[in-house]
Amino acid sequence: MQKYIIAIKLWMRTIRGKLTLWFVGSVIVTFAIFVAITSFVFLQILNSQVDHHVQTVLAEVQTIWHRNSTEREKLIESVVVSQGMIVMVMAPDGEILFQTTSQNTSPPTQHEIQRHVIKLNAGDIKSPHFFTINNTRFGLLTTPISPNQGAIGVGFSLNVLEETTKQSIIAITGIALFFIITLGILGQFLAKKALTPTVTIIKTAQEITSSHDLQARIPHPGTSDELGTLVDILNSMLARLEKSFTTQQQFFADTAHTLKTPITVVRTQLEGLLTNNTSSRVQITSTIHTIDQVDHTIKDLLYLAKISSIEPSKFVAFNLSELLKEVCEIARSLASEKNITVVFSLEESLIIFGDKRLLLRSVLNVVENAVTYTPPNGTITISAIKVDEHIQLTIKDTGIGIPPHQLDKIYDRFFRGQNARDLYKGTGLGLSITKAGIEVHHGTIVLHSKENEGTTVVITLPL
Repeated sequence: MQKYIIAIKLWMRTIRGKLTLWFVGSVIVTFAIFVAITSFVFLQILNSQVDHHVQTVLAEVQTIWHRNSTEREKLIESVVVSQGMIVMVMAPDGEILFQTTSQNTSPPTQHEIQRHVIKLNAGDIKSPHFFTINNTRFGLLTTPISPNQGAIGVGFSLNVLEETTKQSIIAITGIALFFIITLGILGQFLAKKALTPTVTIIKTAQEITSSHDLQARIPHPGTSDELGTLVDILNSMLARLEKSFTTQQQFFADTAHTLKTPITVVRTQLEGLLTNNTSSRVQITSTIHTIDQVDHTIKDLLYLAKISSIEPSKFVAFNLSELLKEVCEIARSLASEKNITVVFSLEESLIIFGDKRLLLRSVLNVVENAVTYTPPNGTITISAIKVDEHIQLTIKDTGIGIPPHQLDKIYDRFFRGQNARDLYKGTGLGLSITKAGIEVHHGTIVLHSKENEGTTVVITLPL
């Protein structure tokens, strides 16, 4: 027995159990309200019909009584006895002039009748007057009885009506219980069927947790309801987690690989200094340069990590056009050594919300790449225009371009193409920082490039 009680308690804690209980509970409450209202209306109708019937019999008895016929008592009895009713005729002094009896109807006492008659004669209550006593609905009508106003009363037993009402309520309750049990079983079945996808979601999530397999996905129920939406959201979250962990693993591997080489070089150079009695200025200079490269890489890594913690709620409004003019001046300064022409076309007063320093760094990375990989006497074009509710910034160069097979890797951390390694000793984090900075501003960056023709970078930022 204890086992069943525990099982029921556990079932009641489940969503399926709660849904079933809420469903059955709502049905019971609805039925109770319906029965209460129906019973009240039904009893009111019955009472009205009883009062109407008693009033009709009162009028008939009054007519017969005033005939002054010797047969009037028998006529009155013939009218009411067959219907289980009683009649009382009272003189003005309270004397009972005539009274019938019935096995099912209990007549009121003479004192009770007199009390109501006094009220009638005083005008405190209207005639005919109806009241219930001893489970009998009684109607009282004043009528002229010498020497003053007497009264005629007719009583109708409510026993049969009450018994019928009780039996009806019992029958309705029995039928309702049958339907409630049936609906409870049906509700349990429907709840189980509706929540079947949640069981699949739970099992899949447990399997992913235990196996650490972020490539697994929750099967879609094939519906567009809340559960279908939940599965889409969970699968999207798993995809982001998988991408995040994969990127993290790749990041650590790339960082270790990138830092391993300069550290090895530094160690080799220092060992060479230990074995060389004379101080080698060239070796020391080379060692310092290598350390500077490591320091620059570490600073870029820290800056890249800092970008993810920037809160958009702290963005401020500033004029992007002024910032881009500053970028163009820097570009001209850098390009002058290679006789590269820098052409710019900037729409005025482009106001946006953002982090000014981050956007400056993000755009400068692209401009520096354009200057670095554009041969002498080339051209760099910078333009910024407003398109609908966005700002479109385009940086185009006539540089060496990027091979097609490397385009999908250009935003990867530490990735540097063969052409880049030959021309420039960078960290390979520039475009990673740019992409992260643009995305923090809810913008996009798209790069188009053809080898030996040039590269076009399109940055879109919301206003």
